Amino acid sequence: MAVKEKGSRRSPARAPRTGSRRHLDEATVARIREVILTWAALPLRWEDISAALKQLGVGSWTRQALAAKPEIVDAVKTRKVALAGGAKRRSRDPEVVILRRQVEDLQERMKELAERNAWYEERHLIMLRNAAVKGVSEAELMKALPPIDRSRF
Repeated sequence: MAVKEKGSRRSPARAPRTGSRRHLDEATVARIREVILTWAALPLRWEDISAALKQLGVGSWTRQALAAKPEIVDAVKTRKVALAGGAKRRSRDPEVVILRRQVEDLQERMKELAERNAWYEERHLIMLRNAAVKGVSEAELMKALPPIDRSRF
């Protein structure tokens, strides 16, 4: 940098630009979002993202250029939350909670009834066997019961 003369208002000479100015197009933004959303582990910093993009051949972008695109910023926030232990659950609709609880209760009731049905089937087989051993036929077992004589009580 050249030394300024006293009283001079000239700014120091800048280095000439080496490349043309590039803009982030939709395809590049989509590819950058993909890289960010598949980021393996923390830390997730802008410098690391820029280095990874350069290494993958997506381009050499500054933090400011990346942060100017809301899609990229949203992807970074989403991934940071996911890497930090998962997103917090949103409050669910109370109807959904009640319906899920009802489904779970009904499934539990079905399981209990299936077990009870299996027990009754086993008891039925035992009774049929005992009846066959005693010489009672299945037709006699299926005969209707006589009416109850209520006058005795």
